[in-house]
Amino acid sequence: MARLILELQEPVWASGRVETVRRWMEWLRDVTSAEYYGALWQVWEHHEGFAFAATTVTIASCIISIFADLYPNLMVSSTSPAYNLTVHNSASGNYSLTVMTVVVIIFLPVVLAYQTWTYYVFRRRVSRSEFQPAPEPQTASVRRN
Repeated sequence: MARLILELQEPVWASGRVETVRRWMEWLRDVTSAEYYGALWQVWEHHEGFAFAATTVTIASCIISIFADLYPNLMVSSTSPAYNLTVHNSASGNYSLTVMTVVVIIFLPVVLAYQTWTYYVFRRRVSRSEFQPAPEPQTASVRRN
């Protein structure tokens, strides 16, 4: 899977079609800023579900833009460009990629289900009124003779 992604991404950078990449990066920047302001607006309107979705897209867009900007480097060396960790010299072998694909296919739905359940449980905001002391129970007065 990772090799397929490398084969799809490498020609864009290697062939000199930098203008296409710049347009995509500008589009990603616009999506990120629109979703950021959309998340703020949804929080203001008390639409927690849409605010959560907009925040998720904002964070994903930021991460995608960082890695798209760094490509083909994964980590940039501070001492010499020869020591950069690139996509090509850090790729795993076929067996480990196959094992990780199986692991992701099995556990990703479990993690997503857990996250969905957690969001469902904590979907309401806690308000100050929920912490007010309970009213004193009224007791019937007993007459003594």
